[in-house]
Amino acid sequence: IVLNSPSVNRQNLRQTSFDHYFFVNRGFLHPDYSELNPKTHVFIDLKLLTGEWDFGFLETCIRSSGSKQPQFILSVDYLADPRFRDFAARFPHEVFFINDKLNATRHFWPHPDLRRPTCGAAVFGAAINAAIHMGFNPIYFTGFEANGLCYEMTRQDSHHYGTNTENHDKTVSDYIRDLRMMANGLENLGRLSSHYNRHGIRAVNCTLGGLLDMFERSSILHDQDSSQAV
Repeated sequence: IVLNSPSVNRQNLRQTSFDHYFFVNRGFLHPDYSELNPKTHVFIDLKLLTGEWDFGFLETCIRSSGSKQPQFILSVDYLADPRFRDFAARFPHEVFFINDKLNATRHFWPHPDLRRPTCGAAVFGAAINAAIHMGFNPIYFTGFEANGLCYEMTRQDSHHYGTNTENHDKTVSDYIRDLRMMANGLENLGRLSSHYNRHGIRAVNCTLGGLLDMFERSSILHDQDSSQAV
């Protein structure tokens, strides 16, 4: 699973050979998107529904992919918009809508079954739940530092492609809300990790740096030839 933190730019994904790549959100902007030819692309953020993100992102994923277009994991909320229904009708075997709106607690986290409502942890949770549902174990992920808000608040690039322009005009009130969401998100990821450990699922964090020490760490992507790094 390739997420979008800036540390991805210091890893050479072209030298990896995983069976199945997942990308998320604006991951199609990664220079190796076409070569890696991800089999799955995940969008669940409501920005794609409200128009803050361009609906054309879906078509861009198809144009940017390699020999075969990716399948899409999308939020069930998108079905409110006929454009998404039409898109799914065009690709009936490549578009799947999921509901990950259940609230997790310390004692409740259902095993991922994407045929039913389940718990999520933003786009990362949707991607890893999909990978588990497909039967993958272990699952490696990179580009998830979980501190993008900190980059944003200090006016640094928060993603491997730069910044999200829709976040440039945030107010102090916006950051107060986002900091609360960040804290809740980290707590949720701790629950997610504990659930996976109890069920023998290896979710392996290959990210350079970042906050997510609740997951097993691996340097499998750290040893790539830095002279070839993107």
